Amino acid sequence: LIVGDVFGNLREQILLFRLRGVAGDDPSFLDSGLACLERYFSLIVLNAYFDAKVRGAQDNAGNFDAWLGQRQEIWTMFVRLRRHGDKLAAFRPADDLSVMPREVLGDLGTPRAMSSAEESAVIRERAGAVLGPHNILKRDHWTRRDGKIAGAPNFRRLAGSRVFATAQPTEDGLCSVFAQLQQQQFGRAVWVNLREEPIVYIHGDPYVLRDQWATLRNIKAYSGISGARLECMEARLAEDVAREAAVYGGRILLHSEAEGSVVPVWEYISGDAVDADGLNGVETPKDIFARVVTVCCSSIVRSDDKFHGSSRFLEYHRIPVTAEEAPDLADIDELMRIVLVHAQDPTVCFVVNCQMGSGRSTAGMIIVSLILNWHAGQLLGTIDNREQHHCSLHYVAVNAIVRAVRDGVLCKATLDAAIDAAADLVNLRDVTEELRRAAASADPKTAAKLERRAAASLKRYCVLLLFVAFLHQQSAESRTSFAAWMSEHLEFRNILADLDSGEAIETLRDDDELDGLAATLATTVTAAAEDAAAEDVRRVVHGRSGSVLASMTILKFDHFPGCHRFSLDERID
Repeated sequence: LIVGDVFGNLREQILLFRLRGVAGDDPSFLDSGLACLERYFSLIVLNAYFDAKVRGAQDNAGNFDAWLGQRQEIWTMFVRLRRHGDKLAAFRPADDLSVMPREVLGDLGTPRAMSSAEESAVIRERAGAVLGPHNILKRDHWTRRDGKIAGAPNFRRLAGSRVFATAQPTEDGLCSVFAQLQQQQFGRAVWVNLREEPIVYIHGDPYVLRDQWATLRNIKAYSGISGARLECMEARLAEDVAREAAVYGGRILLHSEAEGSVVPVWEYISGDAVDADGLNGVETPKDIFARVVTVCCSSIVRSDDKFHGSSRFLEYHRIPVTAEEAPDLADIDELMRIVLVHAQDPTVCFVVNCQMGSGRSTAGMIIVSLILNWHAGQLLGTIDNREQHHCSLHYVAVNAIVRAVRDGVLCKATLDAAIDAAADLVNLRDVTEELRRAAASADPKTAAKLERRAAASLKRYCVLLLFVAFLHQQSAESRTSFAAWMSEHLEFRNILADLDSGEAIETLRDDDELDGLAATLATTVTAAAEDAAAEDVRRVVHGRSGSVLASMTILKFDHFPGCHRFSLDERID
């Protein structure tokens, strides 16, 4: 490269074309930058071949063509550079411009920012059925690196199971996940998308529909929507994107998040109508899953002739669940129906995803694992090591359920064990108390929001606990749904309804309240023994572990000799 510097430094030319492509309106600069990037990449590959030849590597096949043919991954990189897609993606990361001489950068050091008037005009004039006025498409991929799979943040496996979870993946991340599942010898993947927000993929990256005035929050107007209706909405969203691109010369206005703010950017796509193969770069999640599995898993052939080809490797489902809330009973029933179809086949794995791969996907992992354990006759374990799953904080709603269901203590221990096993990112039991304590030290407005989130988290835990109790009472041949079982138990519905009330935070009980109980009961003993009695009361009441006489509950004397009314003619002492 230094020898060729008389014609221009190739590395600097790549960045220069990249900057001009963003700062101006001429997409040909990006094409020139990609051509330079491909040339640079080719020189690196050629240098690697020469190095292998000098070192006499054992895998050196002689000529360059044969050497390259042994490295499919390098050819795949070439193909990705040349494919019709997100051109800027090939330059990532290119945010550090300190390596560029100022005389080369000139006035292109900072790409031209879109004016707020231009951005507002485009958003205001939107006229799609889904992508309407004051709606934006925000990039929906979290680029954090967790050291596992690029493009699929927070991808993880529930230990000792065939249940996986991930955030919303990119096209490349999705292909990597499929490759990972194949390496682990799974013959089929049942994928359940738990997103409730409309999503569209543009050049392999997911974008979510957001309100212009609340760009960092999910649109909850679609809460309760069915998976089929949501997928129809996403198909119309893809059509809106293609239609708007045709108006703006093949460009679509997108938004991405940077340091807590949302910035606009034009993206070039084809203005043609969306086709079945998504060749214009605009696809729905369902379409891109079908296409990627065909491309990435074409080599799947099972020796027992059970599976042939990629079309049978993936089974895709959409079950919309509202973020940070308990799943609907019908959603749990649908997930149970999907899992039971494949529960007996150990070569089938289950993958759930949400936006960040945290709350909803963790709950999904727990539900799927509980169903599989129930189907295998291994739902309830033992509580010999009760302290491992004992929570020092107790809630009125949880204790009420434990007392009312059969083997309530064992059901709670089973749920706590499942939650702890899936707690790589978030512990669905402990997060309730974390939110409650944060609310106690926050200003009134923030505290009210945190208390609502704490109550929603507690409701989610109660729903999962009731689901464990439901499974415990069902046989493998039972056809009763969870929703039907709940409809037969008014007491459980009332508990959940209380959590939905405006004063739901009152159902959260702190351990410190036991101090008042201990002090009250201690007044019945002599003053000399008062401190010891208070400590004994606290230890005994806190240490109770029955399903009815549980921790933090007492037996209160229930006879009132002074309540007799003297106006009554008869009296029995």
